[in-house]
Amino acid sequence: MKNLNKLALTKLVGGAVVLLILVVGYLLVLSPRMSKVDEIKAQTESTAQNNQAVATTIADLEDKKAGLDAQRRIAKALARRFPTTAVQADMFADIRDAAAQAGIKDENVTALTPTVPVTADSLAANGGATLPQAGVPAGTGMATSQVSATVTGTRQQLQTFLAAMEGQSRSYLFDTAGLSPAGETDGAPSSNYTLALTGSMFLLPAVVDPDAPPPAATTEAPADTTTAP
Repeated sequence: MKNLNKLALTKLVGGAVVLLILVVGYLLVLSPRMSKVDEIKAQTESTAQNNQAVATTIADLEDKKAGLDAQRRIAKALARRFPTTAVQADMFADIRDAAAQAGIKDENVTALTPTVPVTADSLAANGGATLPQAGVPAGTGMATSQVSATVTGTRQQLQTFLAAMEGQSRSYLFDTAGLSPAGETDGAPSSNYTLALTGSMFLLPAVVDPDAPPPAATTEAPADTTTAP
């Protein structure tokens, strides 16, 4: 009977030892490895999500790249409509070109008096404007330059002149137009009329091409673009 009790006790102790070994083995070997597996799995899922985000970004950039040529064409068209500098010689050329299309001679185009461009953020509440102080950078939005011109011709010529101005590459907005008889010619009443126009032309900052190289440094003085040729 004692031998049986000893054998049962031995089996019980042995089973407890085996169980203890299994528990210790799990804690020392299997558990860390399972934790490592979980960590690797989490990293894998995170990497997969990051890869998906990168793939989405690349696809978006590819779509934008495909439309870049169209954006360049739009930017060039805007640059023609709204130039970056007030090159007044071009404005004079536009007005004289429109007059020539209408059969109006240069001497009948007078009082071309553009003003210094003023940025939109410098416009005062009362409609006036203040020029930026020395050393203060100009505004980054649209700027306007007031334009006035006096043109003399027949009614048909003046209508053709206005239509030709609408067809110029640069945009103009004439908000005031006055029409009056031109007076006498060689002592006889004239069939011509004088059209007095006042309005604005517009300037916009240049659109930066992302593929364009950075501008080279230069020490040359900037060209004077505020006076007529």
